[in-house]
Amino acid sequence: MEDLSLEVQKAKVAVEYGADAIMGLNTGPNLNEFGIKIMNAVSVPIGTVPIYEAGVST
Repeated sequence: MEDLSLEVQKAKVAVEYGADAIMGLNTGPNLNEFGIKIMNAVSVPIGTVPIYEAGVST
């Protein structure tokens, strides 16, 4: 299981070091929660992989 606080921290570090966008590659039942928390933590666009959501039942 992925750690939400770690994912948010990784996004912040990526932006700090110049990332123009973040790609959300998380899997699991909490995809929406992860996306919302990361969007609230950084000010760059966030991409997703829609097939990941299609394969996860929440």
